[in-house]
Amino acid sequence: MKNLIKIFCLLTVGLFAGCSSDTYEAPDTISDVGWYTSAFNSTTMVVGRFKYMSFSDLSQGETSHKWTIEEGNFFLKGPIPLKETSYNKYITNPGTTETTDKTIHVLFANPGEQKVRLYNTFKDSVAYRYVVNTYSGGVTIPVKKTFSSKRVGNEWVIDTTFNVKVYDTIVPLMQIKQNGVVVSHENPTDVITVEAGDKLEFTDLTTQGEPTARSWKIGTATGSSVVSTITFNKLGDFKGTFTVNRSGNNIPADSDTYQIPATFRVIQSTKPFELTGTIAEQENETIRIPFNGEFEPFITDPKSHFTVKVNGIVFPIKSVSLASTGTSLDLVLVDKIYRPDVITVSYDGTSTLKSVDERVPGAFTDKTVKMHDVNLIGDEFGGFESGTATFTPTGTSDGSFSFTTEKAASGTTSLKLVLTPGKAKAEISAPINPGVVLKPGKTYIFRYKSYIVSGATGVEAPAQTGIAFNSYTNQFFSTVRAPRPTDVWETQQKDATFTDVSLSTLFIRILANTPRTTNVTVYIDDIYIVEKEVRP
Repeated sequence: MKNLIKIFCLLTVGLFAGCSSDTYEAPDTISDVGWYTSAFNSTTMVVGRFKYMSFSDLSQGETSHKWTIEEGNFFLKGPIPLKETSYNKYITNPGTTETTDKTIHVLFANPGEQKVRLYNTFKDSVAYRYVVNTYSGGVTIPVKKTFSSKRVGNEWVIDTTFNVKVYDTIVPLMQIKQNGVVVSHENPTDVITVEAGDKLEFTDLTTQGEPTARSWKIGTATGSSVVSTITFNKLGDFKGTFTVNRSGNNIPADSDTYQIPATFRVIQSTKPFELTGTIAEQENETIRIPFNGEFEPFITDPKSHFTVKVNGIVFPIKSVSLASTGTSLDLVLVDKIYRPDVITVSYDGTSTLKSVDERVPGAFTDKTVKMHDVNLIGDEFGGFESGTATFTPTGTSDGSFSFTTEKAASGTTSLKLVLTPGKAKAEISAPINPGVVLKPGKTYIFRYKSYIVSGATGVEAPAQTGIAFNSYTNQFFSTVRAPRPTDVWETQQKDATFTDVSLSTLFIRILANTPRTTNVTVYIDDIYIVEKEVRP
Protein backbone atom coordinates (compact mmCIF):
# COMPACT_ATOMS: atom_id res chain seq x y z
CA MET A 1 0.00 0.00 0.00
CA LYS A 2 2.79 2.46 0.92
CA ASN A 3 4.44 1.83 -2.48
CA LEU A 4 1.16 2.57 -4.29
CA ILE A 5 0.79 5.90 -2.41
CA LYS A 6 4.35 6.88 -3.40
CA ILE A 7 3.65 6.10 -7.06
CA PHE A 8 0.44 8.10 -7.00
CA CYS A 9 2.14 11.11 -5.45
CA LEU A 10 4.86 11.03 -8.06
CA LEU A 11 2.35 10.85 -10.87
CA THR A 12 0.43 13.78 -9.39
CA VAL A 13 3.56 15.91 -9.10
CA GLY A 14 4.45 14.99 -12.64
CA LEU A 15 1.02 15.98 -13.87
CA PHE A 16 1.14 19.42 -12.30
CA ALA A 17 4.69 19.95 -13.46
CA GLY A 18 3.72 18.98 -16.98
CA CYS A 19 0.80 21.37 -16.95
CA SER A 20 2.75 24.35 -15.62
CA SER A 21 4.45 25.10 -18.96
CA ASP A 22 4.56 23.82 -22.52
CA THR A 23 8.29 24.87 -22.88
CA TYR A 24 11.21 22.33 -22.45
CA GLU A 25 14.03 23.50 -20.16
CA ALA A 26 17.46 21.89 -20.87
CA PRO A 27 19.63 20.78 -17.95
CA ASP A 28 22.64 22.86 -16.94
CA THR A 29 25.62 22.78 -19.36
CA ILE A 30 28.25 20.17 -18.45
CA SER A 31 31.74 21.57 -17.63
CA ASP A 32 34.76 19.42 -18.28
CA VAL A 33 38.39 19.96 -19.16
CA GLY A 34 40.83 18.01 -21.32
CA TRP A 35 43.51 18.44 -23.92
CA TYR A 36 45.57 16.51 -26.41
CA THR A 37 49.03 17.15 -27.92
CA SER A 38 50.98 15.47 -30.68
CA ALA A 39 53.53 14.55 -27.99
CA PHE A 40 50.85 12.17 -26.66
CA ASN A 41 51.35 11.61 -22.92
CA SER A 42 55.11 12.13 -22.79
CA THR A 43 56.47 14.22 -19.92
CA THR A 44 59.01 15.78 -22.30
CA MET A 45 57.94 17.77 -25.35
CA VAL A 46 60.67 18.14 -27.96
CA VAL A 47 60.68 19.26 -31.57
CA GLY A 48 63.19 20.35 -34.17
CA ARG A 49 63.44 24.00 -35.17
CA PHE A 50 61.10 24.95 -38.05
CA LYS A 51 58.96 21.90 -37.25
CA TYR A 52 55.49 22.01 -35.74
CA MET A 53 53.43 20.43 -32.98
CA SER A 54 49.65 20.21 -32.61
CA PHE A 55 47.58 21.03 -29.51
CA SER A 56 43.84 20.44 -29.02
CA ASP A 57 41.58 21.79 -26.28
CA LEU A 58 38.98 19.08 -25.60
CA SER A 59 37.23 21.02 -22.85
CA GLN A 60 33.43 21.41 -22.70
CA GLY A 61 31.29 24.14 -21.19
CA GLU A 62 34.08 26.71 -20.88
CA THR A 63 33.04 30.36 -20.66
CA SER A 64 36.22 31.55 -22.39
CA HIS A 65 39.19 29.94 -24.10
CA LYS A 66 42.47 30.97 -25.75
CA TRP A 67 45.88 29.69 -26.76
CA THR A 68 49.01 31.88 -26.48
CA ILE A 69 52.42 31.32 -28.09
CA GLU A 70 55.67 33.26 -27.84
CA GLU A 71 56.69 35.90 -30.38
CA GLY A 72 58.73 34.50 -33.23
CA ASN A 73 56.70 31.30 -33.44
CA PHE A 74 53.69 30.95 -35.75
CA PHE A 75 50.23 29.45 -35.98
CA LEU A 76 49.67 27.18 -38.99
CA LYS A 77 46.40 26.51 -40.76
CA GLY A 78 45.78 22.87 -41.59
CA PRO A 79 45.35 20.37 -42.98
CA ILE A 80 49.11 19.82 -43.42
CA PRO A 81 50.25 16.85 -45.55
CA LEU A 82 52.31 14.27 -43.65
CA LYS A 83 55.20 14.40 -46.12
CA GLU A 84 55.42 18.19 -46.10
CA THR A 85 58.87 19.55 -45.17
CA SER A 86 58.39 23.33 -45.55
CA TYR A 87 55.60 24.96 -43.59
CA ASN A 88 55.87 28.68 -44.38
CA LYS A 89 52.91 28.59 -46.78
CA TYR A 90 50.66 27.35 -43.97
CA ILE A 91 51.42 30.30 -41.65
CA THR A 92 48.23 32.17 -40.75
CA ASN A 93 48.13 35.73 -39.38
CA PRO A 94 51.92 36.23 -39.02
CA GLY A 95 52.83 37.99 -35.78
CA THR A 96 49.68 36.82 -33.98
CA THR A 97 50.38 35.21 -30.62
CA GLU A 98 46.80 34.44 -29.47
CA THR A 99 43.90 32.47 -30.91
CA THR A 100 40.57 31.04 -29.76
CA ASP A 101 40.74 28.06 -32.14
CA LYS A 102 40.15 24.77 -30.36
CA THR A 103 42.99 23.03 -32.22
CA ILE A 104 46.24 24.76 -33.14
CA HIS A 105 49.39 23.83 -35.04
CA VAL A 106 52.46 25.75 -33.83
CA LEU A 107 55.54 26.23 -36.02
CA PHE A 108 58.53 26.70 -33.72
CA ALA A 109 60.97 29.12 -35.33
CA ASN A 110 62.71 30.02 -32.06
CA PRO A 111 65.28 27.55 -30.65
CA GLY A 112 65.47 26.68 -26.96
CA GLU A 113 62.72 26.42 -24.36
CA GLN A 114 59.38 27.62 -25.78
CA LYS A 115 55.98 27.92 -24.11
CA VAL A 116 52.45 27.26 -25.34
CA ARG A 117 49.75 28.46 -22.92
CA LEU A 118 46.15 27.28 -22.64
CA TYR A 119 43.79 29.54 -20.63
CA ASN A 120 40.16 28.45 -20.04
CA THR A 121 37.48 29.68 -17.62
CA PHE A 122 34.48 27.73 -16.31
CA LYS A 123 31.40 28.33 -14.14
CA ASP A 124 32.18 25.22 -12.13
CA SER A 125 35.26 23.56 -10.72
CA VAL A 126 36.91 21.10 -13.14
CA ALA A 127 39.92 18.77 -13.03
CA TYR A 128 41.96 17.06 -15.70
CA ARG A 129 43.07 13.56 -14.86
CA TYR A 130 45.69 12.03 -17.10
CA VAL A 131 48.59 9.58 -17.29
CA VAL A 132 52.19 10.44 -18.19
CA ASN A 133 54.93 8.00 -19.03
CA THR A 134 58.20 8.12 -17.11
CA TYR A 135 61.24 6.00 -17.84
CA SER A 136 63.49 4.13 -15.41
CA GLY A 137 66.08 1.55 -16.35
CA GLY A 138 64.67 1.38 -19.87
CA VAL A 139 61.19 0.53 -18.58
CA THR A 140 58.12 2.71 -19.25
CA ILE A 141 56.23 3.51 -16.03
CA PRO A 142 52.76 5.18 -16.30
CA VAL A 143 52.10 7.76 -13.58
CA LYS A 144 48.63 9.18 -12.82
CA LYS A 145 48.37 12.98 -12.56
CA THR A 146 45.59 15.45 -11.73
CA PHE A 147 45.44 19.11 -12.83
CA SER A 148 42.69 21.06 -10.99
CA SER A 149 41.16 24.45 -11.72
CA LYS A 150 41.65 27.43 -9.42
CA ARG A 151 38.97 29.92 -8.43
CA VAL A 152 39.52 33.49 -9.63
CA GLY A 153 36.64 35.77 -8.64
CA ASN A 154 33.41 34.11 -9.76
CA GLU A 155 35.11 31.79 -12.26
CA TRP A 156 37.16 28.64 -12.23
CA VAL A 157 40.38 28.89 -14.25
CA ILE A 158 42.49 26.25 -16.00
CA ASP A 159 45.77 27.97 -16.79
CA THR A 160 48.42 25.55 -18.02
CA THR A 161 51.65 26.02 -19.94
CA PHE A 162 53.23 23.38 -22.14
CA ASN A 163 57.04 23.62 -22.16
CA VAL A 164 58.55 22.58 -25.46
CA LYS A 165 62.28 22.15 -26.03
CA VAL A 166 63.08 23.21 -29.59
CA TYR A 167 66.31 21.75 -30.94
CA ASP A 168 68.13 24.14 -33.22
CA THR A 169 69.16 23.10 -36.72
CA ILE A 170 72.68 21.70 -36.88
CA VAL A 171 75.39 23.91 -38.34
CA PRO A 172 78.75 22.07 -38.64
CA LEU A 173 81.84 23.83 -37.32
CA MET A 174 85.29 22.23 -37.38
CA GLN A 175 89.02 22.84 -36.98
CA ILE A 176 92.11 21.18 -38.49
CA LYS A 177 95.55 21.06 -36.86
CA GLN A 178 98.82 19.92 -38.41
CA ASN A 179 101.66 19.28 -35.96
CA GLY A 180 99.69 21.18 -33.31
CA VAL A 181 99.14 24.26 -35.48
CA VAL A 182 95.69 25.29 -36.77
CA VAL A 183 95.60 25.30 -40.60
CA SER A 184 93.11 27.04 -42.87
CA HIS A 185 90.51 24.94 -44.68
CA GLU A 186 87.75 27.48 -45.40
CA ASN A 187 88.83 28.60 -48.87
CA PRO A 188 88.87 26.63 -52.14
CA THR A 189 92.43 27.87 -52.67
CA ASP A 190 93.64 26.28 -49.43
CA VAL A 191 95.93 23.25 -49.94
CA ILE A 192 96.88 21.12 -46.93
CA THR A 193 99.99 19.09 -47.78
CA VAL A 194 100.63 15.88 -45.85
CA GLU A 195 103.39 13.33 -46.19
CA ALA A 196 102.13 9.75 -46.59
CA GLY A 197 101.90 8.14 -43.15
CA ASP A 198 101.48 11.48 -41.38
CA LYS A 199 98.41 12.65 -39.49
CA LEU A 200 96.06 15.61 -39.22
CA GLU A 201 93.94 16.37 -36.18
CA PHE A 202 90.26 17.13 -36.86
CA THR A 203 88.14 18.67 -34.09
CA ASP A 204 84.35 18.98 -34.05
CA LEU A 205 83.53 22.47 -32.71
CA THR A 206 79.81 22.21 -33.48
CA THR A 207 77.54 23.46 -30.70
CA GLN A 208 74.42 24.64 -32.56
CA GLY A 209 71.88 21.86 -32.70
CA GLU A 210 73.32 19.76 -29.87
CA PRO A 211 74.89 17.08 -32.11
CA THR A 212 75.37 13.51 -30.90
CA ALA A 213 77.76 12.21 -33.59
CA ARG A 214 80.00 13.29 -36.41
CA SER A 215 82.19 11.85 -39.16
CA TRP A 216 84.98 12.97 -41.47
CA LYS A 217 85.80 11.40 -44.82
CA ILE A 218 88.77 12.48 -46.92
CA GLY A 219 89.41 10.04 -49.73
CA THR A 220 89.45 6.68 -47.93
CA ALA A 221 90.59 8.20 -44.62
CA THR A 222 87.90 8.57 -41.96
CA GLY A 223 87.32 9.67 -38.36
CA SER A 224 84.35 9.83 -36.01
CA SER A 225 85.57 11.08 -32.60
CA VAL A 226 85.12 14.64 -31.35
CA VAL A 227 88.88 14.92 -31.81
CA SER A 228 89.91 12.55 -34.61
CA THR A 229 93.52 11.94 -35.58
CA ILE A 230 93.43 10.76 -39.19
CA THR A 231 96.37 9.15 -40.96
CA PHE A 232 96.86 9.76 -44.71
CA ASN A 233 98.57 7.07 -46.74
CA LYS A 234 97.45 7.17 -50.37
CA LEU A 235 99.14 9.66 -52.68
CA GLY A 236 97.06 12.24 -54.50
CA ASP A 237 94.72 15.21 -54.10
CA PHE A 238 91.52 14.62 -52.13
CA LYS A 239 88.42 16.52 -51.14
CA GLY A 240 86.65 15.91 -47.85
CA THR A 241 83.32 16.10 -46.07
CA PHE A 242 82.35 16.69 -42.45
CA THR A 243 78.93 15.37 -41.40
CA VAL A 244 77.30 16.19 -38.07
CA ASN A 245 74.08 14.56 -36.91
CA ARG A 246 71.71 14.30 -33.98
CA SER A 247 69.77 11.17 -33.03
CA GLY A 248 68.47 9.31 -30.00
CA ASN A 249 65.36 8.44 -28.05
CA ASN A 250 62.88 11.33 -27.86
CA ILE A 251 65.29 13.58 -29.77
CA PRO A 252 64.33 15.08 -33.14
CA ALA A 253 66.79 13.88 -35.75
CA ASP A 254 68.85 16.32 -37.80
CA SER A 255 71.97 16.19 -39.94
CA ASP A 256 74.11 18.47 -42.09
CA THR A 257 77.20 17.90 -44.23
CA TYR A 258 79.95 20.46 -44.74
CA GLN A 259 81.90 20.13 -47.97
CA ILE A 260 85.42 21.05 -46.88
CA PRO A 261 86.66 23.65 -49.42
CA ALA A 262 90.37 22.90 -48.96
CA THR A 263 92.29 20.29 -50.96
CA PHE A 264 94.23 17.61 -49.09
CA ARG A 265 97.45 16.81 -50.96
CA VAL A 266 99.27 13.62 -49.90
CA ILE A 267 102.87 13.40 -51.08
CA GLN A 268 105.60 10.76 -50.74
CA SER A 269 107.01 10.49 -47.25
CA THR A 270 110.59 11.50 -46.51
CA LYS A 271 110.69 8.98 -43.62
CA PRO A 272 111.86 5.36 -44.02
CA PHE A 273 109.15 2.72 -44.41
CA GLU A 274 109.80 0.49 -41.41
CA LEU A 275 108.50 -1.70 -38.62
CA THR A 276 106.65 0.28 -35.97
CA GLY A 277 105.08 -0.68 -32.66
CA THR A 278 104.94 -4.28 -31.41
CA ILE A 279 104.68 -7.51 -33.38
CA ALA A 280 101.82 -9.36 -31.70
CA GLU A 281 100.12 -12.74 -31.87
CA GLN A 282 96.37 -12.43 -32.52
CA GLU A 283 93.69 -14.62 -30.97
CA ASN A 284 93.64 -16.87 -34.08
CA GLU A 285 97.45 -17.41 -33.83
CA THR A 286 98.18 -14.98 -36.67
CA ILE A 287 101.34 -12.92 -36.10
CA ARG A 288 100.63 -9.29 -37.02
CA ILE A 289 103.59 -7.13 -38.11
CA PRO A 290 102.84 -3.36 -38.09
CA PHE A 291 104.54 -0.77 -40.31
CA ASN A 292 104.44 3.04 -40.35
CA GLY A 293 102.67 3.29 -43.70
CA GLU A 294 100.19 1.59 -46.01
CA PHE A 295 101.29 -1.27 -48.26
CA GLU A 296 100.62 -1.43 -51.95
CA PRO A 297 98.52 -4.59 -52.50
CA PHE A 298 100.64 -7.52 -53.63
CA ILE A 299 100.02 -10.87 -55.35
CA THR A 300 103.24 -12.81 -54.76
CA ASP A 301 103.54 -14.13 -51.21
CA PRO A 302 106.75 -12.68 -49.66
CA LYS A 303 107.02 -15.44 -46.99
CA SER A 304 110.46 -16.57 -48.27
CA HIS A 305 111.89 -13.24 -47.10
CA PHE A 306 110.79 -13.77 -43.48
CA THR A 307 112.26 -16.02 -40.79
CA VAL A 308 110.39 -17.09 -37.66
CA LYS A 309 112.04 -18.79 -34.68
CA VAL A 310 109.99 -20.54 -32.00
CA ASN A 311 111.99 -21.16 -28.83
CA GLY A 312 115.15 -20.65 -30.92
CA ILE A 313 114.16 -23.10 -33.70
CA VAL A 314 113.22 -21.96 -37.22
CA PHE A 315 109.58 -22.84 -37.97
CA PRO A 316 108.03 -23.05 -41.46
CA ILE A 317 105.79 -20.17 -42.57
CA LYS A 318 102.46 -20.97 -44.18
CA SER A 319 101.72 -17.49 -45.58
CA VAL A 320 102.27 -13.74 -45.32
CA SER A 321 99.34 -11.54 -46.38
CA LEU A 322 98.17 -7.95 -46.14
CA ALA A 323 96.08 -7.24 -43.05
CA SER A 324 92.75 -5.47 -43.38
CA THR A 325 94.31 -2.33 -41.89
CA GLY A 326 96.56 -2.03 -44.95
CA THR A 327 99.44 -1.00 -42.70
CA SER A 328 100.28 -4.45 -41.27
CA LEU A 329 101.29 -7.88 -42.53
CA ASP A 330 99.68 -11.06 -41.19
CA LEU A 331 102.07 -14.01 -40.86
CA VAL A 332 100.74 -17.56 -40.26
CA LEU A 333 102.91 -20.51 -39.25
CA VAL A 334 102.38 -24.09 -40.41
CA ASP A 335 102.46 -25.35 -36.80
CA LYS A 336 100.31 -24.42 -33.80
CA ILE A 337 101.48 -21.69 -31.42
CA TYR A 338 101.42 -22.21 -27.64
CA ARG A 339 101.21 -19.49 -25.00
CA PRO A 340 104.63 -20.12 -23.36
CA ASP A 341 106.44 -19.99 -26.73
CA VAL A 342 109.13 -17.37 -27.27
CA ILE A 343 108.83 -16.25 -30.90
CA THR A 344 110.99 -13.90 -32.97
CA VAL A 345 110.53 -12.59 -36.52
CA SER A 346 113.14 -11.37 -39.03
CA TYR A 347 112.80 -9.77 -42.49
CA ASP A 348 115.62 -9.56 -45.07
CA GLY A 349 114.37 -6.39 -46.84
CA THR A 350 114.79 -7.80 -50.38
CA SER A 351 111.18 -8.64 -51.37
CA THR A 352 109.01 -6.66 -53.79
CA LEU A 353 106.96 -5.20 -50.92
CA LYS A 354 106.46 -1.45 -51.08
CA SER A 355 104.22 1.25 -49.67
CA VAL A 356 101.50 3.07 -51.59
CA ASP A 357 103.91 6.00 -51.89
CA GLU A 358 106.63 3.79 -53.44
CA ARG A 359 108.85 3.29 -50.36
CA VAL A 360 110.59 -0.05 -49.66
CA PRO A 361 110.27 -1.57 -46.16
CA GLY A 362 113.49 -1.84 -44.17
CA ALA A 363 114.96 -5.09 -42.86
CA PHE A 364 114.84 -6.15 -39.20
CA THR A 365 116.21 -9.06 -37.18
CA ASP A 366 114.86 -11.21 -34.34
CA LYS A 367 112.03 -8.94 -33.18
CA THR A 368 110.16 -10.55 -30.27
CA VAL A 369 106.46 -11.35 -30.68
CA LYS A 370 104.08 -10.35 -27.90
CA MET A 371 102.04 -13.49 -27.24
CA HIS A 372 98.26 -13.33 -27.14
CA ASP A 373 96.96 -13.57 -23.59
CA VAL A 374 93.44 -13.60 -22.16
CA ASN A 375 92.78 -13.09 -18.47
CA LEU A 376 89.65 -15.18 -17.93
CA ILE A 377 88.34 -12.87 -15.20
CA GLY A 378 89.23 -9.76 -17.23
CA ASP A 379 92.14 -7.37 -16.81
CA GLU A 380 89.87 -4.50 -15.76
CA PHE A 381 88.16 -6.56 -13.04
CA GLY A 382 91.28 -8.40 -11.89
CA GLY A 383 93.25 -5.16 -11.84
CA PHE A 384 90.53 -3.18 -10.00
CA GLU A 385 90.42 -0.62 -12.80
CA SER A 386 86.63 -0.96 -13.06
CA GLY A 387 83.73 -2.60 -11.26
CA THR A 388 85.12 -1.83 -7.79
CA ALA A 389 81.62 -0.86 -6.62
CA THR A 390 80.64 -4.55 -6.77
CA PHE A 391 83.11 -5.49 -4.02
CA THR A 392 81.58 -5.63 -0.53
CA PRO A 393 82.85 -6.85 2.87
CA THR A 394 81.72 -10.30 3.94
CA GLY A 395 79.56 -10.69 7.04
CA THR A 396 82.51 -11.79 9.22
CA SER A 397 84.98 -9.13 8.07
CA ASP A 398 86.11 -6.64 10.72
CA GLY A 399 89.23 -5.24 9.04
CA SER A 400 89.24 -2.44 6.48
CA PHE A 401 89.58 -2.31 2.71
CA SER A 402 89.72 0.39 0.03
CA PHE A 403 90.52 0.81 -3.63
CA THR A 404 93.41 3.18 -3.94
CA THR A 405 95.77 4.87 -6.37
CA GLU A 406 98.53 4.95 -3.70
CA LYS A 407 100.19 1.94 -5.34
CA ALA A 408 99.51 -0.18 -8.41
CA ALA A 409 101.41 -3.05 -9.99
CA SER A 410 99.88 -1.94 -13.31
CA GLY A 411 97.27 0.60 -14.29
CA THR A 412 96.33 3.12 -11.62
CA THR A 413 94.34 1.21 -8.96
CA SER A 414 94.92 -1.57 -6.46
CA LEU A 415 93.12 -3.10 -3.47
CA LYS A 416 94.33 -2.09 0.00
CA LEU A 417 93.61 -4.42 2.95
CA VAL A 418 94.44 -3.44 6.54
CA LEU A 419 94.40 -5.48 9.75
CA THR A 420 95.07 -3.91 13.15
CA PRO A 421 95.48 -5.68 16.52
CA GLY A 422 92.25 -7.22 17.78
CA LYS A 423 90.79 -7.69 14.30
CA ALA A 424 90.20 -11.18 12.90
CA LYS A 425 90.17 -10.60 9.12
CA ALA A 426 89.68 -8.11 6.33
CA GLU A 427 87.66 -9.90 3.65
CA ILE A 428 85.71 -8.79 0.57
CA SER A 429 83.90 -10.52 -2.28
CA ALA A 430 82.45 -9.67 -5.68
CA PRO A 431 80.54 -11.54 -8.40
CA ILE A 432 82.55 -12.46 -11.50
CA ASN A 433 80.43 -11.25 -14.40
CA PRO A 434 80.27 -13.11 -16.65
CA GLY A 435 81.33 -16.20 -14.75
CA VAL A 436 84.35 -18.18 -15.93
CA VAL A 437 83.36 -21.54 -17.42
CA LEU A 438 86.11 -24.10 -16.83
CA LYS A 439 87.12 -26.94 -19.13
CA PRO A 440 86.98 -30.39 -17.54
CA GLY A 441 90.38 -31.88 -16.74
CA LYS A 442 92.29 -28.71 -17.69
CA THR A 443 95.01 -27.05 -15.63
CA TYR A 444 94.95 -23.29 -15.19
CA ILE A 445 97.66 -20.78 -14.33
CA PHE A 446 96.63 -18.63 -11.37
CA ARG A 447 98.59 -15.61 -10.21
CA TYR A 448 98.29 -12.28 -8.48
CA LYS A 449 100.61 -9.61 -7.12
CA SER A 450 100.92 -8.49 -3.51
CA TYR A 451 102.75 -5.66 -1.80
CA ILE A 452 103.42 -5.93 1.97
CA VAL A 453 104.22 -2.67 3.71
CA SER A 454 107.33 -2.89 5.90
CA GLY A 455 106.93 -2.83 9.68
CA ALA A 456 104.24 -5.51 9.76
CA THR A 457 103.93 -7.35 13.07
CA GLY A 458 102.06 -10.41 14.31
CA VAL A 459 102.42 -12.16 10.99
CA GLU A 460 103.33 -15.62 12.25
CA ALA A 461 101.16 -18.55 11.13
CA PRO A 462 98.27 -18.80 10.57
CA ALA A 463 98.34 -15.12 9.51
CA GLN A 464 98.10 -15.01 5.69
CA THR A 465 96.73 -13.34 2.62
CA GLY A 466 94.38 -15.42 0.52
CA ILE A 467 92.37 -15.40 -2.67
CA ALA A 468 89.55 -17.85 -3.32
CA PHE A 469 86.69 -18.50 -5.73
CA ASN A 470 83.08 -19.40 -4.97
CA SER A 471 82.71 -20.52 -1.31
CA TYR A 472 86.43 -21.04 -0.67
CA THR A 473 86.23 -24.33 -2.53
CA ASN A 474 89.34 -23.23 -4.43
CA GLN A 475 91.78 -21.36 -2.19
CA PHE A 476 95.18 -19.91 -2.98
CA PHE A 477 97.14 -18.59 -0.01
CA SER A 478 100.41 -16.80 0.49
CA THR A 479 101.72 -16.16 3.98
CA VAL A 480 102.67 -12.65 5.08
CA ARG A 481 105.32 -13.70 7.59
CA ALA A 482 109.07 -13.14 7.13
CA PRO A 483 111.21 -13.60 5.13
CA ARG A 484 108.72 -12.38 2.53
CA PRO A 485 109.98 -9.21 0.84
CA THR A 486 108.33 -5.92 1.80
CA ASP A 487 107.84 -2.59 0.01
CA VAL A 488 107.94 -4.34 -3.37
CA TRP A 489 105.39 -5.99 -5.66
CA GLU A 490 105.79 -9.78 -5.50
CA THR A 491 104.13 -12.20 -7.94
CA GLN A 492 102.34 -15.22 -6.48
CA GLN A 493 101.79 -17.93 -9.11
CA LYS A 494 100.76 -21.58 -9.15
CA ASP A 495 99.11 -24.14 -11.39
CA ALA A 496 95.49 -24.59 -10.38
CA THR A 497 93.13 -27.50 -10.85
CA PHE A 498 89.66 -26.28 -9.96
CA THR A 499 86.96 -28.55 -8.56
CA ASP A 500 84.11 -26.27 -9.69
CA VAL A 501 82.72 -26.25 -13.22
CA SER A 502 82.67 -22.46 -13.19
CA LEU A 503 83.91 -19.53 -11.14
CA SER A 504 81.22 -17.05 -10.15
CA THR A 505 82.51 -15.27 -7.04
CA LEU A 506 85.91 -13.85 -6.05
CA PHE A 507 87.00 -13.63 -2.38
CA ILE A 508 90.08 -11.73 -1.15
CA ARG A 509 91.18 -11.59 2.48
CA ILE A 510 93.84 -11.21 5.16
CA LEU A 511 93.62 -13.48 8.23
CA ALA A 512 95.11 -12.52 11.60
CA ASN A 513 97.25 -14.79 13.73
CA THR A 514 95.64 -16.72 16.58
CA PRO A 515 96.19 -14.09 19.34
CA ARG A 516 95.06 -11.40 16.87
CA THR A 517 98.13 -9.24 17.26
CA THR A 518 98.50 -8.87 13.50
CA ASN A 519 99.19 -5.31 12.32
CA VAL A 520 99.71 -5.31 8.56
CA THR A 521 98.84 -3.46 5.35
CA VAL A 522 98.76 -5.43 2.09
CA TYR A 523 98.04 -4.24 -1.46
CA ILE A 524 96.65 -6.71 -4.04
CA ASP A 525 96.67 -6.24 -7.84
CA ASP A 526 96.54 -8.04 -11.20
CA ILE A 527 94.57 -11.17 -10.34
CA TYR A 528 94.89 -13.47 -13.34
CA ILE A 529 93.63 -16.85 -14.55
CA VAL A 530 94.35 -18.51 -17.88
CA GLU A 531 94.23 -22.03 -19.25
CA LYS A 532 97.69 -23.56 -19.19
CA GLU A 533 99.20 -24.52 -22.52
CA VAL A 534 102.24 -26.81 -22.89
CA ARG A 535 104.00 -27.46 -26.18
CA PRO A 536 104.04 -31.25 -26.66
